[in-house]
Amino acid sequence: MKRILSSSALALFLATAFVVGGQSSLAHADTNSNNIATAQSTSNESQNNDNDADKQKEKQEGEKQAQAKQEAEKQEAARKEAEKNKFVDHVNFTYSSAANYNARNVNVNGIKSFVGPYNRGTRVKKTLNLKGQLVQLTNVARAKERTYYQIKYRGQDQGWINATYLSTTNVYEIPFTYTSQHFPFDAPNGCEATALKMALSTKGVGENISLNGFLKKMPRAKYDHNKGFVGNPYAVNHTNQDWTIYPSALAPFGRKYYNGVYNITGASKTKIINEVQHGNPVIAATGYRMRKATGHTLVVVGYKRGYFKMADPSSWKATYRTTNKPVFWTSTKQFMKLYNQEGRKAVLVK
Repeated sequence: MKRILSSSALALFLATAFVVGGQSSLAHADTNSNNIATAQSTSNESQNNDNDADKQKEKQEGEKQAQAKQEAEKQEAARKEAEKNKFVDHVNFTYSSAANYNARNVNVNGIKSFVGPYNRGTRVKKTLNLKGQLVQLTNVARAKERTYYQIKYRGQDQGWINATYLSTTNVYEIPFTYTSQHFPFDAPNGCEATALKMALSTKGVGENISLNGFLKKMPRAKYDHNKGFVGNPYAVNHTNQDWTIYPSALAPFGRKYYNGVYNITGASKTKIINEVQHGNPVIAATGYRMRKATGHTLVVVGYKRGYFKMADPSSWKATYRTTNKPVFWTSTKQFMKLYNQEGRKAVLVK
């Protein structure tokens, strides 16, 4: 016989069944969620691994491109260097005068000069050991492949050398031979002839002539300094008369030994600087050791910014290398002060 459940019992049964069924559904849902999360995590990890691999591949590709670029740049630099150093047997030079170029310094010893701008087979003129010496440029020969200069040292042609062996400079010191008016031969008033002898030595002239030989040939005059030396160059002047010779007479006297001697009385500071930068000395009436204007004659044998290098012929054997050094730098300001006071008397040896 079936027992019919009461309404309250039936309600309790249904409620219990619902709870149990709900818990089962929830447990099943949690399991599905965990499975989905695990799948997503696996998918993300796989995607991240793919991204890392792509980045690594891009990095390696970038490094390869950088290395390829560097290698290409090296090859191009090597090609340019080889092209620059490639010797062409024969080139056609374009010639022009370099007389207006500033003098330059030779920067190495043991260089070969040639009888002309070099092409294969051009004859060697000599081997030069002039490092640090100032030389004058007379002509230039240019080609795309190379440039050559014809140079002079102390007035003598040294042939043609490659332009790379010459350097521009801001300090111009003209090579010369120092001569004293007091030893080994004493001429207390022979400063003009002694200065001329030093200036001529920059062109390699008069080296074998003694100071006395210069003095004996110097023109003389009784009163007119424009015609010759007035007074006695072999004695100390105790008179009221100026014992000297002016540029108008000294320059023609100098041309008996060398054609490029000129009276440039009145020359400006710019003119003097320009001549010295071109390797040409200037004789000027100024004063002993550039201290005060006395009419004593010195030679400008160098220039650097704001200064002239002076060669003073008045020196004594016992002290000229120590306390009485006759070759020194003086300011252009001091030079111009004394030079102006002495009437800008000057002679150029060019």
